[in-house]
Amino acid sequence: MAVTFQKIQIPTGKKGGFTHPLEAELLAELMALTDFCQIRTRNSLTEFLKRIMLNIDCPLHAFVAHFDTHKCILECQTKLGLFRLELKNLTNWIGVSIEHAGEFDYIGTTSEYTTRFKRPENFEYLNYKFIRNLSSYSAQHLLNAELVAQFFTDQIHPLHFSCETSNSTARYAKSPIDYDCFELSKVCIFEPFEQMDLASIGRIRCLIGESVLEKATKGLHFSKEECLNELIKIAYGMKNGYIDLRGHLFARRKSVDPYFFFSIGPVIDLFLNCKTFLELYHKCSMYEWIDFIPNEIG
Repeated sequence: MAVTFQKIQIPTGKKGGFTHPLEAELLAELMALTDFCQIRTRNSLTEFLKRIMLNIDCPLHAFVAHFDTHKCILECQTKLGLFRLELKNLTNWIGVSIEHAGEFDYIGTTSEYTTRFKRPENFEYLNYKFIRNLSSYSAQHLLNAELVAQFFTDQIHPLHFSCETSNSTARYAKSPIDYDCFELSKVCIFEPFEQMDLASIGRIRCLIGESVLEKATKGLHFSKEECLNELIKIAYGMKNGYIDLRGHLFARRKSVDPYFFFSIGPVIDLFLNCKTFLELYHKCSMYEWIDFIPNEIG
């Protein structure tokens, strides 16, 4: 259970542990700056600290020296005074998430983040000079930042990571998924009307049947073409190991690879009349046309 407070979700019992009136706001700003959705594991907390340090124009050894001298990692000047980021603050941040965080803790690997990063024009709290171009960092500097961040998180007792999950289930017929990082390079984007020949799509449409598409979209604002498009996407997911045929249609976390996307809207009527992807497979006669679906592209 969580309570909503200043743009982020704080697990029950954590709110009282915040040490500064604007700590929740500051944390929300830092999560936005670093492309973070939630902080659950030691690995994700390490990545969070690493991205904060990469954004600040300050030698990495200075963070360690500041910690040795002042027992805090950095100091932020806020409109209500000075905020000192100490280890006790980090322990309170474990388990915090933004609203509607989803499956993953953060977006992009470190290299993906530094390549695509765009710093907000106005950042209210940190009284530091910022690095504008994170892509200029060398691989060695990124590794050093990782080691410094680990230096801090290694001092936090394992019991503080009790919210750490073990939901790294195997991708169906693929490799294990790391739910800390949403790696942009792993996203599967399949657009049937752009990546398939129209003749194959036409044959698939005939095999599904106009009556099925008509009934599926009756009373909805979606067209038969949109319904067909999503059915072909789902069949692509089934054929290429992104969807577990045994899985429940509305249990996407357990049934569908989180890097694979399709829209449920145009096929909602079909979903409501089936329980599993296997039932949908038979209802739409996919066994007759799945051979027209290409093997994994890209």
